[in-house]
Amino acid sequence: MARKNGFPKEKVLQIFEKIKASKESNSSTRVFYQAPFGIFIYLESDNTNINNLAQELKLKRMPLSSLPNCFQLFYSLKLELEEGENHNLEEYLLTYFPVEILEKMNYDDKNIEFISTDKQMIEKTKVITKQNELKLKIKEERTFWKALVPYQLSEKGAMNYWKELEKKLTGNKFYTNININ
Repeated sequence: MARKNGFPKEKVLQIFEKIKASKESNSSTRVFYQAPFGIFIYLESDNTNINNLAQELKLKRMPLSSLPNCFQLFYSLKLELEEGENHNLEEYLLTYFPVEILEKMNYDDKNIEFISTDKQMIEKTKVITKQNELKLKIKEERTFWKALVPYQLSEKGAMNYWKELEKKLTGNKFYTNININ
């Protein structure tokens, strides 16, 4: 395509090198670990020094293929009424939102968000939300992993380890099976 349009080969190579360099600098790490005391951790990080941290914290690397045995991926969509609308959001959704979507999605009224394991349902909800006749807008969209079997720490050594682990991992996006209230 570049040749067809008379674009110089050198420029194509420069662009390719820039893209390659930006991918290498923005490479994100996805890892799954088992820590002492029955703690599982899934990390999504831009930090390439995660291996050093794993050694320091005595984390055992687990295959990513075993992740679905411990965690489930959820999709979330927070909605809000457009400015000037003085309806209750929950009543508005029940009145104007399609029943087939409401029946297939979980609605968390505490966080005012739709939650589903089905990404297609979230996509349908986004399309419906963006329709002009509904006075809704998307406030936030996110994905998160939820532990299939939450684990409560009970012994003091485990809690101390968890506090240290949490402190070290705060700069990274991580999910765990520890149930923190």
